[in-house]
Amino acid sequence: MFTLGDLQRIYRLEKESAKLHEMPEDFHMKVETLLENPQAKEYEVEIKELYKKILNLRKNKILKYCMGPKPETPLENETTKDRMLRERILQDQEKYFEDTECPDDWKTPAHEKAEKKEAVFGKTDVAGEEYVKVKFMQDMPEMMGADGVKYGPFGEGMVERLPAANANILLKKNIAEKAR
Repeated sequence: MFTLGDLQRIYRLEKESAKLHEMPEDFHMKVETLLENPQAKEYEVEIKELYKKILNLRKNKILKYCMGPKPETPLENETTKDRMLRERILQDQEKYFEDTECPDDWKTPAHEKAEKKEAVFGKTDVAGEEYVKVKFMQDMPEMMGADGVKYGPFGEGMVERLPAANANILLKKNIAEKAR
């Protein structure tokens, strides 16, 4: 008989493993049967929460796998429901990319675009966005610019040219001041 203890053990193993943990093919039926058991009624909320947590852990692992190099290959310890989810995600991804036409310039990596903008356009990029030179008044970790380019990390006293949107935030928070 499947018990709350079994469910807790499966949750612990699933949480500790980076890969899908081996799961009985009839796992969902076992949880349903457990919920119907009159002796388990007082633990119904805990059972449902653990079940949801297990499903979310597995879903997140499958989503991460689908972003990898060979998502069409079945996962180790994949159940029928897991396979159905993986295949649905792949179908949705395929449909999304079929329905979306990307301009050619989207195929250029963001850092290459930024270098071209800086070299050709100076203080304004292709879309007319302004860049501002700021001097950092304190250390700051790496950040993502409004233009999609990573900037930093920055040390106190460093001068950097940033998208105006980012620069304005730093200026308002007194993290940086306008540089000349």
